[in-house]
Amino acid sequence: MCQICSDPRRDKSVICVVEQPKDLISLEKTGACKWVYHVLGGHIAPLEGIEPGDLTIKDLVARVNNGDVKELIMATNPNIAGDGTALYISSLVRTTSVKITRLARGLPTGTTIEYASGECSPTPSRAGRNWSSFFLCGLRSSSTARQILTTTSMTHDIIRIAQGMS
Repeated sequence: MCQICSDPRRDKSVICVVEQPKDLISLEKTGACKWVYHVLGGHIAPLEGIEPGDLTIKDLVARVNNGDVKELIMATNPNIAGDGTALYISSLVRTTSVKITRLARGLPTGTTIEYASGECSPTPSRAGRNWSSFFLCGLRSSSTARQILTTTSMTHDIIRIAQGMS
């Protein structure tokens, strides 16, 4: 267990799931995070040969099944691979009583958390408090809407592929 997760002031009933340690560091720089973390070690990328078993997903599911976890905050990167990984994990813990949330979208789709400004405070999406509730800002055209729908469709394809691998 890392220094952050062993801190008694942290809320151990809330786990923030990130892809890489650098994502954890970026979130911690905001000073708004009082939860513990789970670092996946990457994202599911079937075309790159990265399967669910190559990540620490089983360890995360074990933590959830332990019974002490009330909420998972999916803080994977806002891109196809990150969304696909979040969807896959959500499907694995859906039968538990754990609430699954997603960071509000203050980052443009396709970027990474690593480059987020320290001035932005990450908070779980409040609308419905489930993983698919996103705050989408800057939706200026129908082409942007089509791009989001295409991304969502591709994400679901990645999930179907990943589920066949596990």
